[in-house]
Amino acid sequence: KQWYQRRVAITPGDEKDDEKEDESNEDHEDKEDTDSDWDMMAKMLPTMAKYECEEGYIMQRTTRKEDMGNMGWCRTDGSYEIPYCVSMNNYTGLNFTLDNGSDKKFADKSGRPLAGIVSVMSVDAYGNSLSSNTWQLVCNDGSNDFAAGAICRSLGFNHGERMQPTKKMSKPSNNDKDSSNSDKDSSEGGNESGEGEEKPVEDGKIDWGWTNFSCDYDDTLPLSSSCRATRYEDAKEMMGVTATCFDFDKMAIRCFENYFDVKVNVRAKGKNIFCDVKASKGSNRVGLEEFSVRFLLDGEYLEIEQESIRRNKNRGFATPYDLKSADYSCVSCELYMDEAFVGESERCKKEN
Repeated sequence: KQWYQRRVAITPGDEKDDEKEDESNEDHEDKEDTDSDWDMMAKMLPTMAKYECEEGYIMQRTTRKEDMGNMGWCRTDGSYEIPYCVSMNNYTGLNFTLDNGSDKKFADKSGRPLAGIVSVMSVDAYGNSLSSNTWQLVCNDGSNDFAAGAICRSLGFNHGERMQPTKKMSKPSNNDKDSSNSDKDSSEGGNESGEGEEKPVEDGKIDWGWTNFSCDYDDTLPLSSSCRATRYEDAKEMMGVTATCFDFDKMAIRCFENYFDVKVNVRAKGKNIFCDVKASKGSNRVGLEEFSVRFLLDGEYLEIEQESIRRNKNRGFATPYDLKSADYSCVSCELYMDEAFVGESERCKKEN
């Protein structure tokens, strides 16, 4: 642990600044030698370390990945994440849920919400609620997209961002089932099962739990030292009426697996080959102006003039080619962006 903390506390860049102040008369050749020594030392020092808790303590993890949650690690900018141990008796965790109400377009095929209004529950080391009002809403004041990503990671996703809640999110679903996500490890956050629990809005009165929830990096979990939030009642006590949150301040987020997501599908119809493309960055659709495509038969590139390839900004690419007269087993397309490969699709004939 001492080695790890020394590694992130002292960096070659810091030493360079000290040299400028304390040894400003040092000649250029000696300074290059010193810089080289520091670069060599930086490469030798560890950038990751495993942590363990003694019996009777629970670890606050740094990532949702099972094989990495007990690791302390450095970022390239010199910042770091270190898991820490808390006594089982003093532990307080945060479970989150997403309530998409009756808005089914923000749910996957299994019904798991992909977006919704955020609710939070304080829990002990065994996942039991610490509050009489089990679920509470999170106020959007002072929040950022990194915090949304932290909540999403606690729910099993990789990324997230804030969004405006839709009208349907505030309406109960037809089957009135709890719309929470599932995550069994309370040290990461998430929620195992909230069905039948109290809701954060009762008789029109909102039960606020937290406000000013923000994080410094887009790779953390909610209880990271890089994240911070204020209990709503504490914010009201410190700031008075200026900290008041209203119905339109409900925090809503959207979660997704890949921040930059590209889906490619090749198909043939008539005398044309189509390469359908859907690209998005976060929740924003990406146009196809920056993309190019190449078509292949059995792994061999077709000699097609780029001018003959048609581009539909909403659908993808198409090229005239009569496959009925061609002898082949599989047709495929490769997608490029600035000459970098980003995706492909292949379709083969059914064997007799």
